Order: sequence, then C-alpha cells, then structure tokens
Amino acid sequence: MPTSYVMKAITKVLMTWLQTTIHALVDADQTGFLSGHHISENIVYAADLLRCCHSRKAPTLVFKIDFRKAFDSEGGFSIKDLHRQNRATVVDGRSTSFWMDKWLPGEPLATRFPALFSHGTRRHASVATVVSQGLGLQTRLTAAAESELLVIRRFIDGTSLRGGPDRRAIDSPSTPRFSSREAYRALSPVHPVDTTARLTWPLRIPTKVKIFAYLVDIDRLSTRVNLFYKSCAPSDICAACTSPETGRHLFFDCPVSTAIWGQLDVPIPAGSFSIWDLPAPPPSPSGAWHFGVAAILWSIWKSRNDLVFNRVTHSTTSTLRKVCDDLTLWRWRLRPADRTSLDGLRAFLLARAVA
Repeated sequence: MPTSYVMKAITKVLMTWLQTTIHALVDADQTGFLSGHHISENIVYAADLLRCCHSRKAPTLVFKIDFRKAFDSEGGFSIKDLHRQNRATVVDGRSTSFWMDKWLPGEPLATRFPALFSHGTRRHASVATVVSQGLGLQTRLTAAAESELLVIRRFIDGTSLRGGPDRRAIDSPSTPRFSSREAYRALSPVHPVDTTARLTWPLRIPTKVKIFAYLVDIDRLSTRVNLFYKSCAPSDICAACTSPETGRHLFFDCPVSTAIWGQLDVPIPAGSFSIWDLPAPPPSPSGAWHFGVAAILWSIWKSRNDLVFNRVTHSTTSTLRKVCDDLTLWRWRLRPADRTSLDGLRAFLLARAVA
C-alpha cells in the first residue's frame, strides 16, 4: 500500500477524533473554523453586549480590530500603546492602577521605581487599595528598593481621596478627554490633507457620483489601462481610438472628450492636474463649476460604457444634453440660494450643446 494512503488514513482518524473533543479544548467564544459555529455570531454577540452596557449605563470602551491590522500590518498599535497615551486624574482612586497608570507627573511608578515594583505582591492594586491597605511588599527589600520606598511613601502620604470616579485624559499638551477617537489620533502618524476628499465630499451630488469623481481625481477608476494591469481586460486600448485608455486620455485627450471640452472652450492643462483645477469657461458662472465638472465627467463615463458594452456612440451634443438633464435632477439637492448659479451653468451648457 502506498505511503500516501497510510498518511491519509491516519489523518482522517485523527480529524474524526478531534471533532469529538475540539469543543472541550477551544473556548466557547471562538466562532471561526469550528463545526457548528459561525463568525456571524460575533455580530450578534457584540450588539447584545453594547445594548446591555447601554441599558445599564456602564462605562464601556469598545475596540474594533480587523484581521489585517491585528496580524498582517506593521503600522498598527497595541493595547499597551493605547494605555501609554492616557493619564488619570485620581478622585476616589478605585479605577486607577497605583503602579501601571500615569496618575503622577512623569511615567508610571512601575517604570520610575523598578526595584521596589519588583518586590511588590499586588502589582495591579488601585490607588485606593494602596492608600487604605498599604503597598503589599515582600518581607526583605534590597537597598535600592528601600531608598525607593521612602519616596513612594511620601507620594502615598500626599494623596487625598474624595468621592467621585477617576477621570482620564489623553497624555498630550492639550489633554483632551480620553476617547477612542482621541487615542487613535494621538497614536496615528500625521498624514497630509487629502485635498481631493476635501473638495469632493461636500458637493451636493449623488453619492455614487462623488465616489466616481474621487476615483477619477486619484486615477483609481477602472479604465482599460488599470484593468489590463490587473489582468482583468484583454487590452488597454481605448474603445474610441487607438491610444491606451488611461484616466487622462479617457476624460481629456481622447477625440471624443476633446470635442466636448473644445465645445465648452475649456483649456486642458498639460501634465497631471486635479479635475477641480479645470478653469471655468468665462461666460459660465464659476460658483457651480465644480458641480458641472462632476456632471460632465459622469456623462463622458456613461457614454464610454455605452460604447464598450452596447456599441452605441454618442455625439458631443447628446452628451452635453445628458449633462444638462443630470443638472436638472441634481438641482434640488442645492440650497435655494445656490440654484441660480447652477441654472446659469445649465443654460450655458445647453447653449453650447446646440451651437
């Protein structure tokens, strides 16, 4: 009998036996990779837990960590990092660790007085416990621990407790109140301002068009060049001409799009640029121009898709008329005071469509 058959038989026997004992070996909260358990149970479990904490008005701190950040990423931070970012203000001392928390100026006492900390028998005792019951030390101390004990006793003698819960804040010059958001900001590296997002998301256009415009501006749209790079398209050539279909080519350099921008007398800048930097044509109102840019790019994209999937071509006039139709539908998203500017832009585009 081949060796592989023997190994498969042994593996099958072990797996069958393990299935009968696995639930006694693995914690009941483990839901993944176990027969009869489902990861979706965690969602129900988390919702029930939050509902219980809310109904009892219990102070709660919730962490949501996905698998990539927890295991595969080097740029994340740990619970210890989060703990280092908070500083406690002692009131009743019941929720503040005497040794581990920052409740006195400087680092935690465990870091500042390592010799005495190594002799402690209650290393996780609260400030209230230490003040009322003492430090809880081993009977014999080293000389270094004895000298540190004198300083610690002065701290204890100078600590006065009163009624009320302890307060926590982020350990920074501004000392904001501790929250998961403030802790994340303190631990996360500083990133440059995303100008594209700042200009795109406030626009009062449909959400799908916002996402589309954002992807156009950062060149992440599913153009043929991007799809061909991912082996998702047989070719990277534009459907309307013989050039590679990059984002710039599709929306600005292709003969189809060039005719549209030329009809509007909009000069296309050389090199790379943001779509929001396109200059507005002089006769059109500049206040609604970003609105118009999104509508024009959206119509060019829909016309391109109609050509790719349905083999239907659209003229410059029909594309601009679709832009005007979209502006009519989106007009009601604007405040009444801003609609006049959009009406002026629509009138300008409609006049150029029939020119």
